[in-house]
Amino acid sequence: MDANYFKRTTAAGVMAVVVEEGWAPLTNEIWIYGSDDDTLFRLITLGTGSLSPGDAFQKQGFVRKGSESVVGPMPPYGEIITRENDIWKIIAWIRSKNCERDSARC
Repeated sequence: MDANYFKRTTAAGVMAVVVEEGWAPLTNEIWIYGSDDDTLFRLITLGTGSLSPGDAFQKQGFVRKGSESVVGPMPPYGEIITRENDIWKIIAWIRSKNCERDSARC
């Protein structure tokens, strides 16, 4: 699977470009909220900080576990990417990009 798959929708396309250009910390060694699938799913659908509707992400008990130089809220994509299967494909793609950078983590 390549980034072109995700560029078919606006939100997913933005995420693909952001990751490929290194603007978002999705493929580095620091996973601020954790790296398990449930956390990634909720990050994508709910967003974080001031961009999370009603602070939904934090209200579910998620807290920062680390920090890094790239800091800012993530917009929620759950209303744009409405098919759950597409979100799981994005998570798989993020993991594949992470494995390209450090195969020991796969």
